[in-house]
Order: sequence, then structure tokens, then C-alpha cells
Amino acid sequence: MKRNLGFFVLLVSVVAMSTAATAQNNSCDRQCLVQMLDRYLDRMLAHDPAGVPMAATANIRELTAPVKLGEGGSWTKVTKLRTRQVFADPLQGNVEYRGAVDTGSSLSSLSIRLKVENRRITEVESVLNQGERPFDAEYLLEPDPFLESVLPAGRRLTREEMIKVANNYFEAIGTHDPGAANFAKRCERFESGWKITHNKLGANGSAEGGDHSCAESLAALRGQQTINRRFPIVDVERGIVSGMTFIQHQEAMPQYALYMHELFKIVDGKLWSIDNIAHRVAWPPHSGFGQTVTTAYTPSGK
Repeated sequence: MKRNLGFFVLLVSVVAMSTAATAQNNSCDRQCLVQMLDRYLDRMLAHDPAGVPMAATANIRELTAPVKLGEGGSWTKVTKLRTRQVFADPLQGNVEYRGAVDTGSSLSSLSIRLKVENRRITEVESVLNQGERPFDAEYLLEPDPFLESVLPAGRRLTREEMIKVANNYFEAIGTHDPGAANFAKRCERFESGWKITHNKLGANGSAEGGDHSCAESLAALRGQQTINRRFPIVDVERGIVSGMTFIQHQEAMPQYALYMHELFKIVDGKLWSIDNIAHRVAWPPHSGFGQTVTTAYTPSGK
């Protein structure tokens, strides 16, 4: 418990310092961030990076691998945005697109985070899932409008409290302890459209998933502790936290990590919706953003 508390205190301190520094260097409000994202997406769909306001030293990565602007699956394969949800945090200078996209003849899920400083894009972080399970196209095409809704003032938390709720969930994944997370009774989990909870048939009528609550759905998870936890978007008005992390899978052969772009809707201090776009990446993992420290795997442990 002392380790977890110390980690959280350090995490909040780092986020607070980063937020303060970014706020001083960033003059882009929510509307500006959305416009920057729209411009990026328009050029991406045109497969032509000309005119994208990139910083000279921008860090651009897709599925953790460094790429040049105009390269990678999101630029070369995506032909149409089928759905569009946008989340922004002017204080940290981050904006994120999440949605279903066409990639040739197939449907995929896509998450793109941009960091904007001085009206230039300094970071691009994307996950393109072209059908790697868990995945469900039917649900993916109907994004939940509740995620973008503004909350009444009395049902909101502070930024620090929201980060703590999201971090508790990441901790619960690694410890396989559902009691460590703050789940609402109405909580639902989705992974690239696949409804993990309260789904009697599972994805596409298969036996996967099940009629579980959010808490019950964590009990059977495999893998070790989540690492490289980051929370680049915190929207107090909408109760939204966007969190990035890896689930270590050192029990698998070959070893790999699940790279997760997780979206949390937090109402009344509890998790009401958890929406994930993820993909496997090679071991050992490193997002290229922030520090990654892997933990030792003990086969006899959970």
C-alpha cells in the first residue's frame, strides 16, 4: 500500500508540474485545439501532410514506433472517418480523436492524441486497431454521446480527484482486485466497440465476454501490473479522463504488452463508462512519452 500511495503522490505531482508548465507555454483554447485536430485529420485523409502545423522536433509515434509525418497506417490506410468523438484539455495542451474508420475494405478503431504548444503540434500518439480482438464493429459504429456530455457542477470532481479514480482502475487491472477501483452500478466497459460487460453473447455472438459487471470483468484478467501510466487529458466539465498505459504480459510466449488508450467517464466520483482502444506491441514496451519501468514477473503470482 505504501508503494501505491507513493506512486500516486509522485504521479499527481508530476502531472501538476507538467500542467503548470504547459499552461504557461500554450495559448490554444479548446476551440483552437479542436481546429488543430480537424486540420490534422483533414490532411491525414488526403494522405498529404502539407500544411500540418508541426514543430520541427515533433515526436510522432504509431503503436509506439517512431514514424515520419505522413507515414504509418493512420496516414496510409485510413480512407474515411465513420464516427468522430473529440476530447480536449487546454490546460495540458492535448486533444484526442477517437472513432471508427475505414481502412480499405475493413473497419478499424483509431485513437490519435495531439499535443499542441505555441500553435504547433509537438507530439502525435496513435493506436490503429484493424480488427485485433477484442473488437466489435457493430458497437464501434454507435459511439456513446454520454461521453461528450457536460456534467452538472455538483456531480464533478477536481482534476486531481479524477486522476486518482483513473489511476485506481489501472492499479486494479494489475492487482486483479476489483475492490481497488471506484465502479458505479451502471458502469460499462468497451474495447474497440466490444461490449465487455452485461453482454450475454460476447463479441459478434461468440462465447467471449459475458454478463459481468465492471468489477467482475476484472477478476479473470491475465497479465501483470500496468506501467507508463499517463493522463494527458482531464476534462472536469465532462468528467472525462484519457489515460494511456501498458498491461505487461510476461506470462505469454512470446512476451508482449497491451498498449491501451483508455477513456474514463467519471460521475459522482465513480467510473460510469470505460472505453478502450488497444493493440499488442512488442516486449519490452515503451510509448516514447514519459518513463517506462517494467516490473518483474513471478509465475506463481497473479
